[in-house]
Amino acid sequence: MSIGQGLRGSPASRPFEVARPQYGISSLLASLGNASFEGELSRLVTDMLGSNEMHIFRMPADRPAMIASISSDGTRAAERQSATYIDKRVWHFDPAMQSIAAETSPAPSIFRLNTCEPGSNELKSYYDAVDMRERVMVVGDGPEERMCLAVTRRGQAGHFPLEQEYRVPLLGELAFPLLMRHYSVAAEKRGLSRALTSLPLIERCLSLSGEIFPKREAEVAARIIYGVSAEGISLDLGIGIETVICYRRRFYQRFRISCFRELVVWYLELYGRVRGLVAEH
Repeated sequence: MSIGQGLRGSPASRPFEVARPQYGISSLLASLGNASFEGELSRLVTDMLGSNEMHIFRMPADRPAMIASISSDGTRAAERQSATYIDKRVWHFDPAMQSIAAETSPAPSIFRLNTCEPGSNELKSYYDAVDMRERVMVVGDGPEERMCLAVTRRGQAGHFPLEQEYRVPLLGELAFPLLMRHYSVAAEKRGLSRALTSLPLIERCLSLSGEIFPKREAEVAARIIYGVSAEGISLDLGIGIETVICYRRRFYQRFRISCFRELVVWYLELYGRVRGLVAEH
């Protein structure tokens, strides 16, 4: 049997489908730390659960704070859903929030919503207004604070069918950990960006290198890392260009650096070692 015939046959005769990536995980992993991640994650949970909306919240002590709300159909329904939930203080009547507040485990915990028993008129009005039939929330520790990932299904979609019901735990086992990893990677990227675009931070890092060298040499090196030309450094510090070049040569020799690329690599390694100390100031 040819490969083409095998792929067109019955499910039992499709050995190659086992190796196919499911739920677009490859593109999701590729987007970690990038602005496209939330959209890729929304597609993942839609494929897994047939959900209509996905919400990402920070969970500070006083009230939830929205990070992103995405509708699978491209409309702003998810944004309206989350805005109503927060602005109308619906969360104050949400029994899931009480359970979340009492939850102490750092591991992701899943909370299901029963729209048939809303528990209050406020919740019933909210469910009717946003046409919510099913909701699953995953809450756990994020890089800096508690985070929540929620997915919902509208009334027309109904409750999760049996073939999707068993996938609900994947929100806590797969989607939520990937979301937390995304925010960790994004935070690292922001830190690296700041490390190269803040002259005071660069100077502070150089002062923590463990080496003792003249202040002017450090000022020249910091400005080179910052991206200032020799002429610009000369004007900024009020010294001659030849003096700038001399200080640059000394700094390169001190740390066995031969070019600007090696200087940046050296500095980023230094930043990685001392960023905890830098954050304290």
